[in-house]
Parts: sequence; C-alpha cells; structure tokens
Amino acid sequence: MPDTDPDRPLSILLWNEPHPIRNSYTEHLHVSRMLLSPLDEAVQEGRATLRVFSNDAVIDQLTESMPRYIGALQRPTNEEARAIAAQFGQWDEAAIGRWLDLVRGKGKVTDLYLSILERLHAEQAIDVVLLWSENGAVRRFARDHAIPVLHGELGPTRAPYPETMYFDAAGTNGNAAFRAAARDAIEEARGDPRVVLPSATWLVSAARGNPTPETRPDLVDLGVTYLHDRAGMLPPGPYLFAPLQLADDLNTLVHSEFGSPLDFVRHVAGLARDNGYGLVVKGHPGVRERAYNLRREIEALDWLEDEMPEAVILPRDCGPEISAHVMANAAYTVSINSSVGFESMIQGVPALVLGQAAFDAGGWLQENVPLRPVGAPRAFGPELDALVSVYMDRVLVPREIVLGTQYLPRRLAELAAGADRPLGAAPHAAWHVIGDGAPPRSEAPDLPRRPALGGWRIGAGDRIIWEDGAAVFVQSGQRHAQVVPLGAHVRGYVETIDPQDGGDRIVGWALEGGAMRPAQTILMIDGDRVVSRHRVMMARHDVAEAFPKLARVPHCGFQFVCSGAAAGQRRLMVLTHDGRGMLMPNLGAGMPISPRVKVPW
Repeated sequence: MPDTDPDRPLSILLWNEPHPIRNSYTEHLHVSRMLLSPLDEAVQEGRATLRVFSNDAVIDQLTESMPRYIGALQRPTNEEARAIAAQFGQWDEAAIGRWLDLVRGKGKVTDLYLSILERLHAEQAIDVVLLWSENGAVRRFARDHAIPVLHGELGPTRAPYPETMYFDAAGTNGNAAFRAAARDAIEEARGDPRVVLPSATWLVSAARGNPTPETRPDLVDLGVTYLHDRAGMLPPGPYLFAPLQLADDLNTLVHSEFGSPLDFVRHVAGLARDNGYGLVVKGHPGVRERAYNLRREIEALDWLEDEMPEAVILPRDCGPEISAHVMANAAYTVSINSSVGFESMIQGVPALVLGQAAFDAGGWLQENVPLRPVGAPRAFGPELDALVSVYMDRVLVPREIVLGTQYLPRRLAELAAGADRPLGAAPHAAWHVIGDGAPPRSEAPDLPRRPALGGWRIGAGDRIIWEDGAAVFVQSGQRHAQVVPLGAHVRGYVETIDPQDGGDRIVGWALEGGAMRPAQTILMIDGDRVVSRHRVMMARHDVAEAFPKLARVPHCGFQFVCSGAAAGQRRLMVLTHDGRGMLMPNLGAGMPISPRVKVPW
C-alpha cells in the first residue's frame, strides 16, 4: 500500500486510455472532460494532486477545451508517442486481438503501457489510479506496487431512466466486486419494505410529465399503451426481445461465451423456439460507425432471416418510443449485458442475461428469474423489485451525484486508505426523484407494480370472455386463462375525450376506493379485446386537494391515445391490488368511473 500520510495530498493518476481503440485515439476523451471537474475542489483545497495521462490527441483537445487543467496534463515522451502511434491501424480482428491482450494484461502491448506507468510513478509516486473500464497494464502495475485502482463505467440506465454510473475497485462488468456483495444484499433485503420498493419507483419524474406535443403518451407509458400504427410490428403471441450488442463490445468478448452477434442470435433463436416464444431482434444503432461491427451484425441478421423468417427485425435506428413499446410488452428481454435488460426490469419485464453482467448480482438474477416456457407462470415481481432496489440505492450512483458533489474524491481517498467497500452506504438515499421532489425514503409513494395476477400479465391483444360476474382473459398462444372477479370499489373520473389526428386522447384518474391508493393498472377494452394496458403514473394534486385525508399526492392519473378503430365499444376496466376488477360499461367524457361515487368538486 502506498504511503497515504494524511498530511500529504493524495496523488491521483487519471489514466485516460491512451491506446487507439476503434479507429480512434480519443475513444475515452469524454472521460477526462467529465471527471476533471468533480476532482477540482479537492485539488484546489490542497487535499489532492492530479495528473491526467493520455496520448497526444487527447491531451491536445483537453488543452484547448479545458485550459485551466494544463498543469495536470501529462503527455507521452516522443519515443512513447511513436510506440502508441504504431498501435493504430484498421479496426479488424488483429487490432481487436491486441486490444484484448491489453485488457487481459498480456503481450508486448501491455509491456508498452507498463513502462509508461513505471516512468510516471518514478517521477511522482502514485497513491491511487482512476480508470475508465478495464486495462490489464494498469491492473498489473497496481498489483506490483500495491496501488489501488478505481474503475468507472456508465451504469445500465439511460434517459428516461435515471442516468447512473458505478465505480468499483476490482473492475467493471463481470470483474466488479459489487456483484457478489449485491447478491448478499438482495437476500438480506428481500421482503423488507424499508429497502425494497416497487421497480417503477425508480422512473424519473421527467419521464411522466405532460403529454408530448404530438399528443403521444409519455415515453415511460408508451411501453404499456396501445399504438395503433405500431401494433402490426409485434408477433401475435408472447415473445423475447433481444437488442444486439456490438461485435467488439468487451461484454461480448470478455464476459460472455459468445464470440460474435451471430453466436448470440443463434442461441437466442433456439431459446425462443424451444420455449414457444416469438422473437424480436433490434440491431445496434452504433454499428454504422465501424465497418467491422456492421459486417458482423449483418451476418447475424442474414442468418436470422433465413433460419427464423417469422422473427421480427426492428430497424436499428427506430425511435425510443418504438423500443420502449416493444421492450415493455415482451415476455423477457434477452441480452449479454445490455442496459435494456436492467431498464426492462424497472418496467417489470424480467431480463434473461447470457453473460457476466454488471447487474446480475453474481448470477443471482439467472438463478431467481429463469426462462420459463410459454404457458408457465412467470411472476417475478418481488425478485425484480429486490434486485433493482439494491442496485439503484447501493451500487449505481446518480450522474448528478458523481459530477456535482465530492463523492469521487471521497471514494478515492477511502480506497487509498484501504477502507473501500464494494457497496455504498447509500450516501445518496432518496435521490430517486418521484413526482415534484425527492421525498424521504419513508414517504416514497405507493406506485403500482405491473399486473402479474396469477403469474401472468394481462396485455394488449388478450381476448375477454364474460362469465358469472368475472372477466376471463385468454392470451394468444396460451392454453390457460386469467379470471378477474368484478366488483372492485374504485373512485375516479373520465375527464376528457379529445379527438386527435392519431386517435382519441382519453384523460382521467382512478383510485382504489377503500385504500385510496392508485389502482394496479387500467385496461382499455374494445369489444372482446384488450387494446391497451396502462399504469397510473401521473401525479394529481387536484385529486389530493379534493380528498384531504390522502397522506400524499397520488400518482393516479392516466392517459390513453386510442385509434379510431378502437372507438366502437370502448370500455375502461380498473384492476386493483387484491386481484379484482371494476368495469365501466360506457365510456364518455365527464363521467365518474363508478356510478355510485360522486366526485366532491
């Protein structure tokens, strides 16, 4: 362990990957631009010294765009710069092989960067290294000198989900130490309502605000809302959704058993057929940037088109509303380590992970959320809630916390002092934003989980048979039926039905009458078919004012956009948490959802 005398400033080396990756010298330039600012306060206060090492191209751009940090920027020597430049070449199997040697700490390429690290350490002793992703030369250097390394990586969430990062002393993805620690934390947390919240809690408020200018539902709700112009893109029955990852992605090459997208697609197609599912595959939008990735992805999609012509192949650059809709209506998402897998669990869709993912809790996810064939129950709500809650509260760090607080300098200082922990102690407790603010943990609203009655989620396209005071839902491709007794007590109102170019916009709110909490879900029914299912997610301050006894503002507002084709016999059906339903037989604006309830305004 290096000398970490508290009276001496902490010597930090930010290693901005100097090796040319993917036909670029500046693949990780964004890392220094992003992380320099959070470290600045510690440097200005004399608690740390900072050096940033990279190749000349990165240093040139940092010098121009962030001149205040010129004193911290470290260039390679002329001889080192020539050796780094010799690594640049066509991004093909040979170049990828050299990069993998560096990641694994092997070969002459690793020796090159080891020699640079030794020079930097001789010029000024290094206490801790901050690194983005993986580098075997840094790992070997740190091991030889007992110097800790903090690896950073983007978390498995993108907007409209909370944007996160994570930092780990052992590595990223399959190498991260927090995977094993998260497994234990999940087991401890299961069943504890103080820790485990409904997965939907972690949706950011920006994702459920006002409707879009095109009168579409919000992005979060697109996944569970009928889109008449997109419905024909989906298979008729239950399906797996498999977003492809780049052929040169480290998660594929280092942390999985697959050598290419073709290997992955072959495996997923077999899983779908063997278990009775359809398959929807989406190409990666980034493949066009590199011919190698484009060629390998086309190879996989060509095979799928020939061998499984019934599979749906989405355009790789289709918009987020289509991706959200397809993901949220899938039986499972399937990936190696794609962020879509974690985001689907926030939406309540189980993720099948085929690699050593950062978010699989050391294999806990695979063990507790297995792939089950069509017709078998797959109610994994408690498991998804537990995993998502532990990761969002103790592993993943909000981007604004990393960039706007002293989180990173404190983490580096703890690591250098030998006091690092694989899981955080929730220094950002209640950072998740719900509604109009970040309430204390105990005041998190009672958000509804996705409907999973009897282990089967009722969804768009399900047929309804009315029998003996109950609704019997029969899903396409399923042999069994889901029975929902009617008679639930519900309060609410259908406020407006506005004609729009894409259909009718239907707005209202609903609360379970006894508990006065948001209903589990609302179904839009046309004749004998479910055409849309919708979680109630919008905060309604006016409802809270009308019912003074409510403890908090309820997220009880709903909004549908339904095509004109669904206007004939439209009815609302509200599902409650006790497994019952309430059917509103006639749908008209200005009508209470339950005839026996008078809205008090």
